[in-house]
Amino acid sequence: MNTYIMNELKRIKMMLLSNEQPSFEAIDSAIGELEMMKMEIEQHITNMPQKEEYKNIRCSAENTVQKLSEILELLDELPENKALVHDIVELIENIAY
Repeated sequence: MNTYIMNELKRIKMMLLSNEQPSFEAIDSAIGELEMMKMEIEQHITNMPQKEEYKNIRCSAENTVQKLSEILELLDELPENKALVHDIVELIENIAY
């Protein structure tokens, strides 16, 4: 799952950093993928054992969910404010899951 998430984030980052303005369809697609990813991670957190050895994994997952939530909010505003690309890319780069 981690490879899938990181690859998808890399794809979205490349879309945002390309010289072309992302289309509404591309942004909507990215939002859909990120929402699914967020739900999958939340489900993973729910199903994760509450044992101490899972503490770091749980913390990483919770941080990832928080950053994905922030990215989703910024992507909603992106069509009106192109300057948000930098903020979104920075959040993507700070995800380690």
